[in-house]
Amino acid sequence: MKVTRTVKIPIHHETTKKKISHQDNLTARLTYAVREWYKIIDENELENKSDCSPYESEVQEKTKLSAGFVQQARDKALWTREQDKESHKEWERKLEKAKEGTKWYKKLKEREPSKPFTSKRSKQKKIPVRFDYRTGSLEEADLALTDSVIRISTLKKGERIVILLNPGEYHKKKLKKADKICSFELVHHPERGCKYMVHVTYEYDIKTRSVDWIRGVDLGVLRGLASVKLPWTRKNFSIRKTDKLAEIKELNDRIAHSRRLEKYEALKKLRKRRSNLTKDYDRKLAKEFAEHTDGEIVIVGDPQEIRYRKFKGNGDKIGRKVLQNWTFGRLGYQIVEKCRERGTISIRFNEWNTSNRSYCCGEKVKSTGRRVECTNCGQNYDREFNSCVRILQTQQEFSRKILRSSEFFQNSERKASSYLENKSSEALERSQKLAGATDELARTMDDSGLEPWMSMEAHTLGCG
Repeated sequence: MKVTRTVKIPIHHETTKKKISHQDNLTARLTYAVREWYKIIDENELENKSDCSPYESEVQEKTKLSAGFVQQARDKALWTREQDKESHKEWERKLEKAKEGTKWYKKLKEREPSKPFTSKRSKQKKIPVRFDYRTGSLEEADLALTDSVIRISTLKKGERIVILLNPGEYHKKKLKKADKICSFELVHHPERGCKYMVHVTYEYDIKTRSVDWIRGVDLGVLRGLASVKLPWTRKNFSIRKTDKLAEIKELNDRIAHSRRLEKYEALKKLRKRRSNLTKDYDRKLAKEFAEHTDGEIVIVGDPQEIRYRKFKGNGDKIGRKVLQNWTFGRLGYQIVEKCRERGTISIRFNEWNTSNRSYCCGEKVKSTGRRVECTNCGQNYDREFNSCVRILQTQQEFSRKILRSSEFFQNSERKASSYLENKSSEALERSQKLAGATDELARTMDDSGLEPWMSMEAHTLGCG
């Protein structure tokens, strides 16, 4: 499995004003080139690089850049155009489903994606362009100030400058395991205390682990995450909690108190504390979870658009307040990335319509606190347990494709995988109770006596 990562290295604080001036001029000219390319691509509806070839000389004459820089700016503009088309398609799809005259329809009409580079804020920003072997290189150096530099072309033909970098131990450790340096970007970062940073993209290979189990993950507001693996029994169900909400509440009280007393110096120190706190909790939770996913396929349910639909004026003020500090997008992304770093296959998908239906019969459920009750069959079980099983059920076709592949199928026991492989969707629905869906297994974590932070190994000892 190939893993692609980006590491952000600041330029050295001893960089001369002349070299910074070179970077200012170059990045400004590249931004101009990207805007010109986007205008041409949008007006002529160009789709790929070959369609853009007749316009290269025109852009080169306007920007006075080398052919390499012009082509790199073209690639950036094509990528931006593709992203813009995808966002418009998604918006149109939502608009077709919405009923005219409703609040949701009016809100969607207001949220039509704007064209790139048109807002006042985007016009003030410089657009980073990827440097490759034609226009720049990342090199090791034996200097007193640093051991890493970049050598980039300037606006003058045949002239290159060397820019010193200031890598820390973290950056060196990451780049050391790189099999290939793909490219890098020179990004303007005045808010970070340094003028520019170099975003280096690198690749490395990880041996994919054999698959023995399939695990579904449900992200929660009060509970950090819940997960269950096949066969879905109480022993295979685990919940991980964090103290993030309690610490955020304490921090909010401190900030409110400082505002009342007008302690502006204290407020400056707390300015980024909330953001850093939530990022740290999400990173640690994702890392701890990923450490216990060896030999599994991890399917993460991502509640996409949930905050997008909780718009102001929809009548659900409590719902918006609950979602205020829930960083589900970042947590789901980090779980997938941490799993991939360990060679574990993992995906993220929209879990829409999984939490509100019973995994036994597929009918709607009504929520009573931490538990749900099926309106059809009367089953009563833990809310997160139901969501995790539903996530597994909706993604079983993906799981079958992975499990059929001999590359990921080396374990001779084939416990959970054979369970999925030999049953159709209808057979799975009929046999869910035999797979562990009993009243006893519907107990909450509080009732079960298991510790929320017990390691995943402790939950899986009795499985199989």
